[in-house]
Amino acid sequence: MSPLSHIGRISVHGNQALSKQRVIKLSGIDRGDSIYRVVGKEQRLSKRVKQQTPRVKHITFSIAHFNQLTIRVVEYPTAGFVPANGYYRVALGSGVISHERQKQPTGSYPVYDKFKSHKQLSQMIQQYAKLSKKIQTGISEIQFSPTKADPERIHLYMNDGNEVYATISTFASKMAYYPSIAAKMSHKGIVNLEVGAYSYSF
Repeated sequence: MSPLSHIGRISVHGNQALSKQRVIKLSGIDRGDSIYRVVGKEQRLSKRVKQQTPRVKHITFSIAHFNQLTIRVVEYPTAGFVPANGYYRVALGSGVISHERQKQPTGSYPVYDKFKSHKQLSQMIQQYAKLSKKIQTGISEIQFSPTKADPERIHLYMNDGNEVYATISTFASKMAYYPSIAAKMSHKGIVNLEVGAYSYSF
């Protein structure tokens, strides 16, 4: 078989949290492999990668110039961290808690704490993922803090010094009002978004 029937170069595009080497390793394809390990098997390769990591939302494989493999990746973004046995596991925008873990949180992402139900934690993460980047980066911690009146209540600690009470199921739509409410506050305090939207000083 001619050299053109073997993969000569592999390029990876769109990856952010995953390194190029990690994406190639997950694919199971190496330079020098027959192009027929890819041609006609693209969907199988995509399924293989997704089974190995929840980080990948979408991945495609294509051969160009006879033997150059291009891998394009769309990742679920990081949406925060969840404390677990002395470490922090990475929460993804899909609502899945990945097996990626760190000793300390990094970046401008919140920590999710005191959630007893995985379902409610997943819902909370998905609500957070709907927020604008500006509001997302303003949140330091999200604690599950239910009451009899509101079994979905959450307590947020903001980087600007304010605290917020909200409800999981309406969090994304209500939190969109936070910047305008905070801008009108003369002192740091509480913003309550459970029913309606109002604020008061500490």
